[in-house]
Amino acid sequence: MAYAEKRGKGRQPWRVKYKLPDGTETSESGFETKAAALNWGRDQEAKVRAGRWTDPNAGRLTVSEWIERWLAVQDVSISTVDSREYLIRRFIRPAWGNIALSDLSTEEITKWEKALPDREGITPRTARAARTLLGTILGDAAATRPPLIPYNPALRPRNRGRRTGRRLQRAPQRIWATPLQVLLIAERAALLTGRDEDFTMILTIGYTGLRWAEAIGLEHEYTRPQQIHVEWQLRELRGRFYRLPPKDDSYRSPDWDPGLPVDLPPFLAEILKAQVKDHPRPPCSCASQHEGSGRFVFLGPDGGHYRRSNYSRRVFRPACDGRHLPIARAPGRLVIADQSTTWPGTPIAAWPPATETTGEDNGYQQPRGHGITIIPEDTPLACWLPIKLGLTPHGLRHSHKTWMAEEGTPEILAELRLGHQVPGMRGLYTHVSERMRAELTQALQARWEESLKERAAFNKRSPVPLLDELLAKQAAGNKEAPHPTTPRPTCRHHPALRNRGKMISHFPPNPPERRSRRLK
Repeated sequence: MAYAEKRGKGRQPWRVKYKLPDGTETSESGFETKAAALNWGRDQEAKVRAGRWTDPNAGRLTVSEWIERWLAVQDVSISTVDSREYLIRRFIRPAWGNIALSDLSTEEITKWEKALPDREGITPRTARAARTLLGTILGDAAATRPPLIPYNPALRPRNRGRRTGRRLQRAPQRIWATPLQVLLIAERAALLTGRDEDFTMILTIGYTGLRWAEAIGLEHEYTRPQQIHVEWQLRELRGRFYRLPPKDDSYRSPDWDPGLPVDLPPFLAEILKAQVKDHPRPPCSCASQHEGSGRFVFLGPDGGHYRRSNYSRRVFRPACDGRHLPIARAPGRLVIADQSTTWPGTPIAAWPPATETTGEDNGYQQPRGHGITIIPEDTPLACWLPIKLGLTPHGLRHSHKTWMAEEGTPEILAELRLGHQVPGMRGLYTHVSERMRAELTQALQARWEESLKERAAFNKRSPVPLLDELLAKQAAGNKEAPHPTTPRPTCRHHPALRNRGKMISHFPPNPPERRSRRLK
């Protein structure tokens, strides 16, 4: 219990002593009367009992000092560590590192967030991410026992400010592609690299919904005759690859709950089997840096792993857009293909687009200079048209989910196949059956056969050896059997209500009252 004592003969001679949450005793001086000292001390003890007491000296801790203590107790993935380290080093420490926790205010933090995009040359989304991380750090400072600060000054007040423009702050919708577009993009990617492996990799992502890190991290031992087991991913951070469990422990394997692997349609199972069998590759060049066999299904031409940014810039986006990404505000160079080969032609150059003032009489002259290959004038040339502008490898995952929605695939199977969880009772009481899995693989196989038939309508041959072989098999199969062997299942518009009795919500809310029989 707090008690007061008189110390000296000045104007404020009284001092009060009270107990801290850890049981130790502390004091506060500078009271004019004994009653004032006791009242203040008893208030502090009441806050201690209620868990609201704040050490007045703890707030003098600087933001940098608290960040060091806060980082030491965090347990997050290495990708989260990397992103947090960047935001702290680039934005938070320079602005707030030497400021005491108790001196922070919501007003100053809001001004800092609004000024970040113009001052640092970043997007508003990155500025919001920096403030969100600062709010997480300060929120833990306010949640400690005893708290270092009474409240979180970086917390955004809700329902304040204008509502106009908030939808513009959301991330844009992902671009998705049809099965034919995925096939054409995979063909172009194989032409750009000169490797059938790229054709197989893009089809694998499109028809399984794997994440990019899961696709390049797929090892031989997890590729089975009719399915894929997703137990690892290969994450790239600062130029180094790490073999880690799937994102959010989203295992798709019989060895992990819920025991559901990624089923493969027959065509994909066949070409993946050939990929593993006919192209035996030695372990990757960085196998010694991480655990595992190092025998990955998809590797680059030099025996290393594809890097997301390089592959997107050099292969994937040119295959989708028909041109390379722009550099230094210059328009992207067009992919020029030699049309003397089978359609869509073999890429041989990348030229800047023509303008009204290019060449004499508005004629286009091919670029010349050091390192530029001169193409004979009689070579038939053409530039690739866009297939799906803005598509990314992750957009193939969105495409796969869209295909399943079009086929009426049950929600539980669609989400678990992508490594997501179905919340609530829907995920608890619904299970994946063998019939669901068989219908999905049949539907994916039918989509592939339909896209292959549409591709053959352009040209029955392909400069990609693997696709040329598949087109030849498809043509031979059509001669033997005029109808496709794999029936296409009909789309179920309302799979949740099929073969189901009426629910309570199907009855009218106010049924008419029945007439009561009159007793005679």
